[in-house]
Amino acid sequence: MSESQLVSSKVSKQKRDEDEDYLSNTEMYSSETVEDGEKETVQGPTEEELQAPDLQRKGWDVTCLTKNPKNFAIMVGVLSSVGAVLYGLDVSLISGVLLFVVSDLNLTSHQSSLVSSGMALGAIGGGFLGIVLVEYIGRKRSILIACVLYTVGALMEALSPSFGVLISGRLVLGLGVGIEYDAIPLYISESSPKNRRGDLVALFQLMAFFGVMLGYVVDAIFANVSGSWRFMFGSSIVFSVAYFLLMLVFPESPRWLMKRGRERDALRNWKYMRGFAHEERLEYVNMVEIVQTELELSRRRNIWLDFIRVPELRYAVVYAILMIFLQQFSGVNSIEYYLGTLYEDIGMSKLDSVYMSLINGGCLFISTLPAVFLMDKVGRRPLVLLLAPFTVIGLAIAGASTYIKQKKGHVAAYTLGMVIYDLFWGSALGAVPIAVNSEVYPQYLRTNGMSIAVIATFVGTFTTTYTFSRMVKSMTQLGTLLGFYGGVTFVGWATCILFMPETKDLTLEQVRQVFLKGPFGIAKENKRILSRQFSNAKNRVKSFFGISS
Repeated sequence: MSESQLVSSKVSKQKRDEDEDYLSNTEMYSSETVEDGEKETVQGPTEEELQAPDLQRKGWDVTCLTKNPKNFAIMVGVLSSVGAVLYGLDVSLISGVLLFVVSDLNLTSHQSSLVSSGMALGAIGGGFLGIVLVEYIGRKRSILIACVLYTVGALMEALSPSFGVLISGRLVLGLGVGIEYDAIPLYISESSPKNRRGDLVALFQLMAFFGVMLGYVVDAIFANVSGSWRFMFGSSIVFSVAYFLLMLVFPESPRWLMKRGRERDALRNWKYMRGFAHEERLEYVNMVEIVQTELELSRRRNIWLDFIRVPELRYAVVYAILMIFLQQFSGVNSIEYYLGTLYEDIGMSKLDSVYMSLINGGCLFISTLPAVFLMDKVGRRPLVLLLAPFTVIGLAIAGASTYIKQKKGHVAAYTLGMVIYDLFWGSALGAVPIAVNSEVYPQYLRTNGMSIAVIATFVGTFTTTYTFSRMVKSMTQLGTLLGFYGGVTFVGWATCILFMPETKDLTLEQVRQVFLKGPFGIAKENKRILSRQFSNAKNRVKSFFGISS
């Protein structure tokens, strides 16, 4: 028997025996349309379609092209995550820039708000542009274009003689960030082994916070230099050029190549990144068949409407957007963008304000480390449910610090609150929403779904950063941090207890089945699991104290 026949027979037999959620469940891969009063059902693939590609007949070698492809895939995920540094840099650089650029360019309060939020406004446009670029030219090329836009924008910022050029540079840079946020999480999730996907997507968020920390370091380096804010902006060019060169050697996503009909290239890249051992063969064939089936279905209708008319996709997109809403309206971007200004308002010098910001940048970076190592071990739900409440405590302490009249006490209390907030925010509300949005959509809608996530992210960023200074003036610091951001976080956390599903250890193709249960089915399952966990915990406590049941 030829190798291709062996692959085919193993897939068709073992995949049905070992994975009851495989494509034989045609309900997941069927659609219903109504035309001229008739109901048409498109069934899942036939027995013949479920056979593996005839690799030998097509002349494709199925031996692995790298010595350890799983490590290669992880390396690709790690290095591509470095792109998040570019976004993190801007978040913290602007904190130092605002301390100096306002007086140098004679900016009004309104112009200052636009400068701080201009990147997010450009990123909204980048999210829309990414819908086209990421889908039609690929994940890798989109990342390269994002690097070019980021570099041009940073150069405009550093050389800007006026507010008009500065805000234009912020918008161009934002376009790059928006495209980057479309492409990189998709690239990572589509190229990673299922048991490391959450960790690697969490690493993307970790690198963003490494960028935040690095940006505060850059602020501190140039704070005493003449024209400091220009050097702060210009420093990011080094990172964008380096990342552009790094991405040139990376392979394209195999799933995207298959979606575009480039089967030979998809197989070649899969072997580079994943290998072709038993499990990888099964996953490869599964991916091929699902992509082909979903593409066939998508040609018959406007796929954007599937977010509305397909129940499980409707719940998936609502859930994903709500997770982004919870992330953004927990206040992180407002706090980080205005951190230097907030310290200056307390009474600290500009230089001391920059140095104090380093503490928060380091805490954000450290706080995301647990997600990198635990997301695919303990799951997404435990990280959110266990850690998110502490962010509310941090916001309460920081907000209440304004009532401490003594300067040192005010600074200490505010810093303590922000440290608590940052330490628990990263692994809960930082990494999890990004991972969720990269994995809840089927292949044919994944680009569309990630574009929605990017747009929602930066709409939230723009809204919170542009209005922050006005909110503090009208609602006070306590009302803004605890009343608004803390209130949103608490309500979101309570909602996650019931309606947040767990998606760890599932392939991208299996994740969609989770949402077939609907919100109430997921809530019922979560309630059952929580009840069992509570009962087990109670029994352990009784056993520890020697109490009989």
